[in-house]
Amino acid sequence: MSGRDVSWDALRAEWLRSADAAGAVAAAERQMRSARRGALVGQMIEAAIALGAVAFVGLALRHAANVFEAGLGVIVAIAICVAWLRRRELARQEQQALEVGTMDHPRLVRVVRQRQARLAQFIMAVVALDLIFLIPWWVIGARVHSRRLSDIGSIETMWLPLLGMALLIAWSARARARAMHDLEMLDSRIAQMDAPDDGLAAR
Repeated sequence: MSGRDVSWDALRAEWLRSADAAGAVAAAERQMRSARRGALVGQMIEAAIALGAVAFVGLALRHAANVFEAGLGVIVAIAICVAWLRRRELARQEQQALEVGTMDHPRLVRVVRQRQARLAQFIMAVVALDLIFLIPWWVIGARVHSRRLSDIGSIETMWLPLLGMALLIAWSARARARAMHDLEMLDSRIAQMDAPDDGLAAR
């Protein structure tokens, strides 16, 4: 009887360990798939932001008042493209890190949060580059066309874009602050995980 009980307890413990291991593997696979989907969504957002900013500059260049505006617009458009290409290179490195598939949960979350922080920084950089061109374009255009700040044209070409940019900046700043806070916590946790055990160190 006792031998049968011991055998059953051993089998039950083994089954529970197998079930826990299978559950952990399934959870890790779900987290990895979610991280890869997030990386893909981030790349799509970056492409939309970059292409939208370049397109907006291109539309504004059709109404450039002078050579200075035209040259500044071209420089800004090139700078946005260069920043986007740089982000694509970093995204490729991040994707390679995710493809490894052997990192633990804290490091996986760290890659995701780092990508979120970089996406927010990219959005703020693109908006800043756009403003470098658009502010002179608005000022010179208002003088050339004798346009007042309350005109419909000013609302459509200045105030609405400014509102959209302000909302983007606010969202990006908030997202970056959250990501940086999480990164600090994750770095601390990873450092604790990597630190040698005191008992083993004493030996």
